Amino acid sequence: ATTVMTRSQSRYQVHPSATNSSSSTLSSPSSSSSSSLTSCTAQPTSSRFQTLSKPVLYLRIALLTAGLAMLLGGLYAQYAELSTACNSHAHCQIVIPYTIQQARSLWLSLELLLSLHPWLVVSFFASLYIVKQALSIPGSVFLNLLAGALFGLPLGFPLCCVLTAVGASLCYLLSATFLGSLVHSIFAKRIEPIEDTLNANKDTLFFYLCFARCVPFTPNWLLNIASPLVGIPFSYFFFSVMIGLAPYCFVTVQAGTLLSQLESTSDIFSVDLLARLFSIAVCMLIPIALKRVMRNREAEA
Repeated sequence: ATTVMTRSQSRYQVHPSATNSSSSTLSSPSSSSSSSLTSCTAQPTSSRFQTLSKPVLYLRIALLTAGLAMLLGGLYAQYAELSTACNSHAHCQIVIPYTIQQARSLWLSLELLLSLHPWLVVSFFASLYIVKQALSIPGSVFLNLLAGALFGLPLGFPLCCVLTAVGASLCYLLSATFLGSLVHSIFAKRIEPIEDTLNANKDTLFFYLCFARCVPFTPNWLLNIASPLVGIPFSYFFFSVMIGLAPYCFVTVQAGTLLSQLESTSDIFSVDLLARLFSIAVCMLIPIALKRVMRNREAEA
């Protein structure tokens, strides 16, 4: 029997198989000994949940599904309650922001309700933020602006950092539990370069993840989905999201304190600001460079 293994298949689990028996033997012309051959099956090794016993796997799926259902149900209930409370105020409307103008409108509406329903407003903001991150829905910049306008920089900045990490982690778990094979089949060509780069930086993986998050215009939604598929540990993922996206959160939340003066996102992401974010990202490469220098010196010694 002969086995053809492509580059993408080599990342999958290997199971013994043969035509007429559970294994086959190949005689080598250069050796009298024989060896067993194996063939590949399309079962991602990165889907660690598949190696669990069925009861544990089903429990994790049930808990994740229930948690997501409760989050969505709670968000809808909070939206309905805030919309009802808005009826007693003129020019008050609860909308999901996708533009600067919508973010400003939602800010003015929630500001009216914040003194009357503080916990409802905070829980609505947190639920909306986590859902958008978990489902990779674009528009986090407008929620960061809203946080700056509504809560100020001292509260809004750490709140956005935590909510970003929590929402991204939920996306990580959804991808690992439900979407592994589907995501790999759709984004295989985009995931393979990510995996190759991470494998080349195994010894400085955490710092590299922070660097990748800090670089402007990184497709964070793809990193969230692909991370469990390329074997990034959950703890590395969570804290690299919180630390790596902190500069972005700081800048956007700070800009939100001046939301009434903003007209478009170009008022936020100026060339000077992007240069600063790149500079911070480069600083995160310093530990990687130092470790490589030390490794080279040890090799020479």
